[in-house]
Amino acid sequence: MKRRWLSGEDTLRTRCYPLRRPIGCLGEWLVRRGLLSRGGLFQALDVSYRHDCRLGDAVVWLHLLDRDCVEREAVRFACFANRDAASNIPS
Repeated sequence: MKRRWLSGEDTLRTRCYPLRRPIGCLGEWLVRRGLLSRGGLFQALDVSYRHDCRLGDAVVWLHLLDRDCVEREAVRFACFANRDAASNIPS
């Protein structure tokens, strides 16, 4: 079976990490803002994968950040990502 991301097809991997965006996901945003360590991010990603939940829920479940902080940063990240994506639209 051929791996989709190696074949050049448009997959979640290419849509989540376009070359023009400086930060590709909420987890990286939290690390760069200094709210979460890289190790904490990896723990949360592991929990998120194993329990099929969102990353923010895993961060809260592990008591790395409180829910209010995660929700506030998710809104900031969404605003930043939308602003950045809008600036990449050719006119």
